[in-house]
Amino acid sequence: MGFRNPLTLAQTLEAAKAADAVLRDDLETQLDALDVARAQLAAALDANDTALAQLGADLAGNAATLAALAQQLGSIDFADLTGTIAAQQIAGATIVASMIAADAITADKIAADAITADEISAGAVIAGKIAAGAVTATELAAGSVLADKLTAVLELVSTVIAGDPNGTHARLDPDGLHVYKADPVDGVPNEVVRLGVAGSNDYLAVTSSAGDVLASLDETGTASFTAANVQTEVNVCGRPLLGDTAGWTPPLTAYALTTQVSWLDQLPRGIVASAYGLGSNGAYNIQSTIGLFELSYVEQPGRNYKISVAPLLVSTNVNATSALMTLKASIGTGPANAPAPTVNSTPIASAFGPVMNASQANAIPGLLAHGRVSGNNDYPTQVRLLLCLERFYGTGQIQYYSYPSTPYTNAMRIIVEDIGPDTVDTFNSSSGGGTWYAAPATPPPAAPASKQNYTTEWAWTGHTNYVGGNKGGTSISGAVQGQIPGVGLGTSYLDFDDAAIRAALSGATVTSAELYLYFAHWYNNAGGTARVALSNQASAPAMLAPSTAASVESAGWPNPGGRWVQLPTPDGWRTGAVTGVVLTPAGSSSYQFYGYVTDARLRINYTK
Repeated sequence: MGFRNPLTLAQTLEAAKAADAVLRDDLETQLDALDVARAQLAAALDANDTALAQLGADLAGNAATLAALAQQLGSIDFADLTGTIAAQQIAGATIVASMIAADAITADKIAADAITADEISAGAVIAGKIAAGAVTATELAAGSVLADKLTAVLELVSTVIAGDPNGTHARLDPDGLHVYKADPVDGVPNEVVRLGVAGSNDYLAVTSSAGDVLASLDETGTASFTAANVQTEVNVCGRPLLGDTAGWTPPLTAYALTTQVSWLDQLPRGIVASAYGLGSNGAYNIQSTIGLFELSYVEQPGRNYKISVAPLLVSTNVNATSALMTLKASIGTGPANAPAPTVNSTPIASAFGPVMNASQANAIPGLLAHGRVSGNNDYPTQVRLLLCLERFYGTGQIQYYSYPSTPYTNAMRIIVEDIGPDTVDTFNSSSGGGTWYAAPATPPPAAPASKQNYTTEWAWTGHTNYVGGNKGGTSISGAVQGQIPGVGLGTSYLDFDDAAIRAALSGATVTSAELYLYFAHWYNNAGGTARVALSNQASAPAMLAPSTAASVESAGWPNPGGRWVQLPTPDGWRTGAVTGVVLTPAGSSSYQFYGYVTDARLRINYTK
């Protein structure tokens, strides 16, 4: 075993110690650096934790937003919108036009009843937001658009055509509604209905399946029909056509052409009663008065009659004898209560036969009686006639033969005819300028001036409108009556040339006065009620109260249409007590009385 050098070993140990110290210093330095790195890493991790926490919060917020959006939109495949969007899942203003691609939404992508009226504001979809041709008939299934789904206003800016434009079709355009019927002859459809606005004249036609026009109402107001069934009265030029003839109006009043007299009422009605018969075979020997036969009829108020009795052949058994034929009558107080006539009843007409010799037959001339036997003009009255024969002169007997078995029958006949409306009697006694052969003890009075019946008509000379009693207040050109919508109660004063009227009626007896009014408009389509008052103002007054009472009320006026209205106190036009006419609502604001007049005329019947 060898020995080590002690110095070397010590030196080695010192070197090892020194190396260890260096090593320890390096390790200390590295540990310090590691501590710094650890602190830095901890700080970084803390920052990352804060960022992650914020990110988590952001993600949670985004998740909530997405969840809310998902709840609002449901399932949407934006590639082709195959999903369903419910109306309640779309918030207001969430989807705007710029978010929807062209052609992205088509009819098959919208569920039935998905769009309802209460979820589309009126005016939200207007013509300017729908491209031309975007909605076509092929894209609207029949029955898919119903009335309960169009509760707002549907606005169109062009033309809607239903049907074949080259055949039978309907067209709605800004001018109105047009309906066309196919024409198999020239191929050009014929217009059969045109209902438009102010710029288009209306026309209405009814055609057969063959295209023939059966009825039409043209732009001039002229109507044409192939046939007509009318259940009530027909008015022509302001007067009824049938009137009392068909029982549509009350009984006629006396002596005048009143509003109750229709066009047919002014014509004769013909035979109302007739009697034809033969006496028994053989002879009637007559000395005192005897009745031959009777005829009954009813006189209607306001009518005139002619009674005709045929000639009668008679003979006598003593020379210088003549006969008298007399028509006598009994009169009732109603249409069926006249007493039986007798030979002592009132005579109404007589005819004298010539003086005859024995065994010589002669004819008594026929009888004519005109007028009204009853003299009553207020109600229908029964009249019973009795034809009588008597000896008038001589001592012989009057013999009447019926000759029933020969061709020369001697029939007795009476005919009663209605010859038209009754009129004022203008009888005047006149000598015609002649002189009496022997002046009577008491000369007859001088003949009065001749009389004549007249009917004169005057047109109105103008009118003045009032609203609320004050002049003016309305732009309506016609004479107003009643509650003008949005304006007030309207009244009007109708002017007539009362000075000319009084001059014409001076010295006359006025029998009736009528007013013609043409209402060009009534508020109600069915027409209205006219209220007329009479005025004694010299001209239109400064104010005219809408509460003015009416003298005449006439209901059932056509729209439009004209009528004649009978006025009270007709003689007031002669005396000046009446000078004008007022149209008044009489204080009522009911639209039943609102209309306006564009023509007025006054007609007065008088004797002078």
